[in-house]
Amino acid sequence: MVSGHPVSARDGFLRASNYYRSAGFFLHGDPGDPRIDAAYTRQATCFRAYAKLVEHIEPIQIPYEPAALKGYFYRGTRGATVIMHNGFDGSAEEMHFFAAAALHERGFNVLVFDGPGQPAAMRAGMHLRPGWEPVVTPVLDWLHASPYDIDPDRVALLGVSMGGLLAPRARRRSSPASRH
Repeated sequence: MVSGHPVSARDGFLRASNYYRSAGFFLHGDPGDPRIDAAYTRQATCFRAYAKLVEHIEPIQIPYEPAALKGYFYRGTRGATVIMHNGFDGSAEEMHFFAAAALHERGFNVLVFDGPGQPAAMRAGMHLRPGWEPVVTPVLDWLHASPYDIDPDRVALLGVSMGGLLAPRARRRSSPASRH
C-alpha cells in the first residue's frame, strides 16, 4: 500500500479522509442517501490508514453500554490531556483538523471519540442523548486506566460545534471502575 513512499502515502490518506468527510457532509439533505454511509466508511478507513503511518495516533475503543465508543489517542509528551468530541454530524476523524493535530504538536495527549449520535456510534445503534454525563464518565475511566502517561489533574474536555453544548453537561459520575 505504501510502496516505499510513506510520507506521500500518509499525506494522501489524510487528504482522502478529509475529501470523503467533506463530500459526505453535503449529502445530509437526504438522511436516507446510501452515499452518506459509504463516504463515512471511506473517511474512517483512510484516516485509520493515515494513523498507521504516524507513530503517535492509535485507534481506540472505549467500552460503553452494549458496544464501544470509537476514537483515537494521540500520544503527547506533557502528561496533560485534552479530550475532544464533536457535535451532531461531526466525526472523531474531523477532530484532527479542529485542534487534535495542533494540540499534539504542542505536546498534549489528545483523546478524540464519537459519542452517541455521532457518526461511528450512530452506526453501532447509539443515538444522540441529552445527558452527556454517562458518556464522558466511561471515557475518563478508560483514560485513567490506560497505559499512557496521563496526569489526572491536567485533563480538559473540548466540545466542538454542538459538542460545545454537550461538554458542559459532562461531570464525572462515580462508576464501578472509578471506585477502585
